[in-house]
Amino acid sequence: MVAVAALLVIVFATKPTGTSYRQVIVDVSWPNCGKLPKDVFGTGIVGINGGLDFHPNPCLADESTWFSHYAVYMNTGYPGDARGRKFMDSPRRCGFSESACLAYNYGFNAARYSIKYANMQNVHANTWWLDVETENSWTSNVLVNRQFLEGAITAIRQQVLVPTVGIYSAPLQWKQIVGPWLTRQPVWLATGSTSRTDAAKACQSQSFTGGTIQLTQYTPRLDENFSCHEQQ
Repeated sequence: MVAVAALLVIVFATKPTGTSYRQVIVDVSWPNCGKLPKDVFGTGIVGINGGLDFHPNPCLADESTWFSHYAVYMNTGYPGDARGRKFMDSPRRCGFSESACLAYNYGFNAARYSIKYANMQNVHANTWWLDVETENSWTSNVLVNRQFLEGAITAIRQQVLVPTVGIYSAPLQWKQIVGPWLTRQPVWLATGSTSRTDAAKACQSQSFTGGTIQLTQYTPRLDENFSCHEQQ
């Protein structure tokens, strides 16, 4: 698959002897614990967290061995200043009510937690996706929510070797959480469809970050993803 070289720059797991790969990019996380796919997939995206930031996916190490190439994603969400005050002095010094500063620190430390946990599980990737969804907690202030993501991106760029940081979301959810914010990050687009054809068409959608749409997700059974590089 052409996208492998562009999107996933790591090869840690090995291909089981005598097996053939389905050329589909699959994403898995804690809901897939103990559910080894019947098919063998060459490329995957593995969730570091257990659905929430600062929570581990207990199957991270095992799931990373399901693929010969993988990227990772981390959950995001900013529940507000009461939680943010836990990190008032790191990496920035924030006042008690400085919401933007507190959100930045919270995002920075959420990413640092995910990086540390991944390292402990011997899971290493150059491509990191930030999972930005309304199912997780966010404030009603889009500017504050943006600061969480700014902090997380900064931590990844500081602590991961030669990283690419992309955004997983859907246009309406992105707009609700952070407003019309053009970060120019690569996009992994959630289509909500079960159809690979729909996913392929979604590659031509307008990018909600202004960056290149690299993957479009559809869910026939597992979460599968169409590589937009196939159309180039």
